[in-house]
Amino acid sequence: ILSDNFRKSSMKLKSLHLRREVLQKLVKLGGGWRTTVKNYDITDAFQLAKVYRIRDLYLVWSNDLEKNERYFQIIRIWDLLSHQHVARILQCLENIFSMYTDDYLDHYRQVQTEGYASS
Repeated sequence: ILSDNFRKSSMKLKSLHLRREVLQKLVKLGGGWRTTVKNYDITDAFQLAKVYRIRDLYLVWSNDLEKNERYFQIIRIWDLLSHQHVARILQCLENIFSMYTDDYLDHYRQVQTEGYASS
């Protein structure tokens, strides 16, 4: 799921090559790829948001859940922004994450690369 902030940020990208790099990162994330290299030291208090560097920009994303009959894990792309704005969005995400229930957070933290998170 792409946020409106991400859509606006990505539309401002002038470089076709940079747009392609961002798209490739999104496709890799959607396919289950995760880096083991931490390339940004600021995290939210819940350690749920992830930040990946793409050249001089930072892609802020997190896993999220939708529940129908079972929990279904999705990827939520929050924004693509410069280094100076990352801390601000992480603070906003902390406010969002603080409203999650413990049960939701337990399911949220389960790592799934295929299928459904257990319910």
